[in-house]
Amino acid sequence: MKITTKTRYGIRALIHIAEETKVDGEKLIRIKDIAESQKITVQYLEQILYKLKKGKIIEGKRGPSGGYKIAIDPSNITMEEIFKILESDIKVINCNLSEDKCMGHDCATVYLWNKINSAIEDVLKNMTLNDLLKNHSLIMLGK
Repeated sequence: MKITTKTRYGIRALIHIAEETKVDGEKLIRIKDIAESQKITVQYLEQILYKLKKGKIIEGKRGPSGGYKIAIDPSNITMEEIFKILESDIKVINCNLSEDKCMGHDCATVYLWNKINSAIEDVLKNMTLNDLLKNHSLIMLGK
């Protein structure tokens, strides 16, 4: 699995929005400000935010006073949800002995790939946007 820039920028954009709205949860963050802070084009960011909005992670409003905000509490947004919205597949290798694509039922590597996939799934299920926000705050404080 190669994490796309869409996911990397999507998570960074979510962190930016959440940090900018932590005092006032109704404040809307302009796409231009997010794009500048993440050094990404507005056009590319629009694609990412569209998917996150469609996935109900963020809410958006168009127009001169528009922008984006987090739709639900960051402690209820798992990385698994974000990955499922922004990635086509979150597995290292889609390896399953029951698949037609499998090389054979004597494949010695199926155990390895399934173990790695399970570990990735566990991390993504158990890490929230709030966990990243806390960690980022510590980094910014120099701890």
